[in-house]
Amino acid sequence: MNRNMTSKELERLAMLVAKKVVREINEFDDIDITTEEGLLGELAKYQTMLMFFEDKEEYRKAAAMLKKVKKILKKLDDEFEM
Repeated sequence: MNRNMTSKELERLAMLVAKKVVREINEFDDIDITTEEGLLGELAKYQTMLMFFEDKEEYRKAAAMLKKVKKILKKLDDEFEM
């Protein structure tokens, strides 16, 4: 069955994903994560939020996420020559 999700369903899904990400991050507290790995994790988070806000047509929030994505990509490019 192919149907579109309502805004409420999308928001609920986003909250569930965010909670799972936070749990996963907390499980890695005792693991030595490199700066590059940390930046890649942040990049994934902001890219996910960017897509979520675009889907909800919340373009001001999406623009803020895009700004964060570009900043992280620049850091990765400058420091790790991706």
